[in-house]
Amino acid sequence: MTQDLHSPEIVLRSTQIIAIALIAGVISTTGIVTFLGNTLPPRMANTGDTISFVMAGFTALCVVAMGVASNWGVRADASRDPKALAAAWQTRTIVKYAICEIAALANAVAYIVEQNWWSLALQIVMLAVMVLIFPTKTRLDQFIESQTAFTQ
Repeated sequence: MTQDLHSPEIVLRSTQIIAIALIAGVISTTGIVTFLGNTLPPRMANTGDTISFVMAGFTALCVVAMGVASNWGVRADASRDPKALAAAWQTRTIVKYAICEIAALANAVAYIVEQNWWSLALQIVMLAVMVLIFPTKTRLDQFIESQTAFTQ
């Protein structure tokens, strides 16, 4: 008996695995950066807070990009097929996770270089966002339902 690899259940499970892997990457990076931050001499570079401010601004742009990614539409020809909707939801979810991860990693670089506590705090905030938007069956079902209702 073979399973349909494009069924919403399989798409959900694979999305959850990807989300866990991306969360684990941020957790391990935050742990390593915290350890390195405590062992390196203060301020590896004489940059003031420039890198930290740039990365904080980049994080703000990432939050906006997550909002844009959340509002991506679905093609009209695929709008009633649950498999196509599940695939669209998976893509949107992975993109949002990638955006969160790059924002966290950018702040990790800022923390290593300038050792500002708030760069570390921004990493943790982005990690919290990743945990809060974790893909669940309810979220997938709501997405499929909303897209189906939208096209009727």
